[in-house]
Amino acid sequence: MTYAASRSILDAMRAAVLSPSPRPIHIGITGTQGGMTADQWTAIRDILRKYRATTTPALDALAYVHHGCCVGVDEEVHQICLDFKIMTILHPPEDDKRMSLHLPQSIVVQTHPRRPYLTRNHDIVDACDVLIAVPAQDDEVLRSGTWSTVRYARKRGKPILLLTPSACPSPTPCADPDD
Repeated sequence: MTYAASRSILDAMRAAVLSPSPRPIHIGITGTQGGMTADQWTAIRDILRKYRATTTPALDALAYVHHGCCVGVDEEVHQICLDFKIMTILHPPEDDKRMSLHLPQSIVVQTHPRRPYLTRNHDIVDACDVLIAVPAQDDEVLRSGTWSTVRYARKRGKPILLLTPSACPSPTPCADPDD
């Protein structure tokens, strides 16, 4: 599902928070270690900003973002979460080679044990209610941790918000029509 077709996922996230019995939403992140394009960054920032705007200080703990502690998308999303004071749950890799060393700890509520990349990615999917995927390519490829995680999420029946480089060619088409 692309960003443009994702209104139902975003509505479900908002509804969970605004329901009479609010429950935490766990958002999983997977993405390229090369980092997001400007449009992907804008889209993910808008999603998290709009979600955060539906909560109140009393509901601060109703959103958790799970990510894999790597350079690139994980690091960038962590910074967006810091900006909006959204709590994070970290799933670090066993291998330090691509692990980010720049993750402020003030919004970290839990750090899982280090695990191999594939196992850690499965842990993120298993822990989340919705997966936001930010791949480097528009088309699915083999031998990609991001796309492997998307395939696993599909098998598990998880809603996936897929932000490919061309899914959001500019901020205008991606903007929420309610704004």
